[in-house]
Amino acid sequence: MSGSAPLGLTPALLAKAFPFHLALDRQGRVLQTGAVLRRLCPGLVEGSPAQASIRIHDPKIPLDYEAIRQHTSGPFILEIPATGLRLRGEMAEAPEAGAIFFLGSPWLSEIGQLEKFRLGYQDFALHDPLLDYLTTIQAQTTVLSDGRAMTQMLTEQAAKLREANRKLEAHHAVTQALAESGTLLETAPKILQALCITLNWDLGALWLFDEQASGMRCKVIWGRDGAPYGDFARASRECLLQSGSVVAGRVYSSGEPLWIGDVVTEPDFERAQTAAEAGLHTACALPIQDSDKTSGVMEFFSVRTLPPDEEMLKILSDICVKVGGYAQARRAEDALRKSEEEYRQLFEDVPTGLYRAAPDGRVVMANPALLRMLGYPSFEVAAADNFGGKTSCLPEPALEGSEEIRGIESHWTKADGTTIVVRENVKSVRDSSGAMLRHEGAVEDITERKQAEQELILYTRQLEQAQRRLEAQSKELKRTRDAALDASRLKSEFLANMSHELRTPMNGIIGMTGLVLETELTEEQGEFLGIVKMSADSLLRLLNDILDSSKIESGKFNLDPADFRLGDLLDGTLKPMGLRAAEKGLALRCEVDAGTPDKLFGDDGRLRQVLMNLVGNAIKFTERGEVMVKVGTESIHGDSIVLRFSVRDTGIGIPKDQQSLIFEPFRQADGSTTRKYGGTGLGLSICASLVGLMGGQFHVESEEGRGSVFSFTVTVGLTVGPRPARTGACGAGQVGNPPHLELQSP
Repeated sequence: MSGSAPLGLTPALLAKAFPFHLALDRQGRVLQTGAVLRRLCPGLVEGSPAQASIRIHDPKIPLDYEAIRQHTSGPFILEIPATGLRLRGEMAEAPEAGAIFFLGSPWLSEIGQLEKFRLGYQDFALHDPLLDYLTTIQAQTTVLSDGRAMTQMLTEQAAKLREANRKLEAHHAVTQALAESGTLLETAPKILQALCITLNWDLGALWLFDEQASGMRCKVIWGRDGAPYGDFARASRECLLQSGSVVAGRVYSSGEPLWIGDVVTEPDFERAQTAAEAGLHTACALPIQDSDKTSGVMEFFSVRTLPPDEEMLKILSDICVKVGGYAQARRAEDALRKSEEEYRQLFEDVPTGLYRAAPDGRVVMANPALLRMLGYPSFEVAAADNFGGKTSCLPEPALEGSEEIRGIESHWTKADGTTIVVRENVKSVRDSSGAMLRHEGAVEDITERKQAEQELILYTRQLEQAQRRLEAQSKELKRTRDAALDASRLKSEFLANMSHELRTPMNGIIGMTGLVLETELTEEQGEFLGIVKMSADSLLRLLNDILDSSKIESGKFNLDPADFRLGDLLDGTLKPMGLRAAEKGLALRCEVDAGTPDKLFGDDGRLRQVLMNLVGNAIKFTERGEVMVKVGTESIHGDSIVLRFSVRDTGIGIPKDQQSLIFEPFRQADGSTTRKYGGTGLGLSICASLVGLMGGQFHVESEEGRGSVFSFTVTVGLTVGPRPARTGACGAGQVGNPPHLELQSP
């Protein structure tokens, strides 16, 4: 702006007359600055963006031409962030120059801030030619002879006095309410009533933040008697204001006072309708600060439409500061009272004896625990007896000037004359000059502990003697155990060798018997030789079981893995069992889950042995119904698979208390079953060991009289992918034909 300026002043005279003025163009660039402002903020040079060096503190708008045009009616507060200096004044638009002018002066709260911001009285153009010129013009156009100026002055003074009196009345009323009540919620109705009456508001409300609901709730509301505020008050109490909501929510989030000329026309005011019905218009709200954070908001409403009143906001802000300080002080007072009560309760209820003694060691205070410990009914009786005849409760080292003594053991005399052993901790308390004030001590009766320690020492000696005897016995037991292990090993080796030697002649007997049975024999000879062959087969199975059990026990049992087909394994295992099932009128079924691989790698012989044993037992102990064999995949890990086999029957079942015993060698669920069904009790023990060698586990579920389910898992190798599910059956309807198991896709 190098041409004209407001009032026809040249730029130089304008800069001198208004040392803090600022002119911006439509792009927010600096056109001109006052001389002092340019000195305080060197970044404000012509053509530079003003936003980089200065900002608008109030109202909260950007330093933008269009934004400022909407707020030119009210006062502005500019701030220089680099120094913290704030300038208060007016903004005005000069359309013909395409500029916005700020005319103001520093906003200082005390004279001492002049030095802080490096300002002198010469920086304020109070007596320059422009001011004299304007004063002369005003003097020539003012008529003082009719006394109107004096009347105006007196009126203004009276208004100021009324305002000061109103402020004093409001502060006095709030102070009196705070002094007469307890908590903030208790005193809030009196505070709101006092402020509404003294400051001419029609309704007031207190909002506090609800941590659980994460919002502001109206806790107290007061309105003038006879006014139609019921619906508005009810809506306020039922409302949960989020941070930023009009009116209280916005003040809570910003921490700044808020003045709204007419809440009815406020678009974001949730209670606008009930406010209109109650005739409420102007509202103001102020934060209650507690420990540097906003804890609540006071809200006031008037039936009049009022312009913003800075003095009113200042009065209410000061009162809210007082209320916040009261709440904080009240909380600190309650905390102190609670702490004192807790300390008193602790002093009385703690099981440890506590005392306080004068510098000479005389006890002046003792808790009930110490009195009970010494057997005194009251402190007065104990003091009269000098606490068992002691001239001092303090241990001797404490009387020699030590500041703190811990763990001192001494003997005290009780009221009945008996002696107890106590452990003391004593601390000396001194004033700032080092003079002794008192001694504080804690006493613990350790008489029983001392007795227990003596008993423990005696018991420890007895234990040491017993331990030496046990060590000698342990060595003897170790020698006995080693001898037993050697005997067991020799027995297992003998059984293994003997079983192997017995199998050779048994195989000869079975073979020759089979050959003789194929010759022409009489019916009676065939029957006799059949019994011989059956007995030889049973004996061979027994020898095989003994041999397997001995090998397993001696740790010489090895698996023989090879490629095999699951279908062939099941066919070869279950077909021979079909005849036995058919002879008893039972159905023998088999199911293989879809997706179960067929080509596998493992010891199929031992797997067949386990299956034959379980299926044989199921047929043996089942009189009617069926036997079901199921095979499925438990899990697959790389090139190995865990298969699950289960054999379910509808037989006699196993009692629960016997289920854990059937896997032990030579054990059966009941001794009577041996006589009725036969067997040695080795089969399940061997099967469990074989399953363990094949990386699996055994599981049994049984209910007496309803049947059993034996299941086990084995880990085998994979060679080819899965096969479809297959089912098969062999039962009573096939008695006349050779036993077989037919597998079909479902």
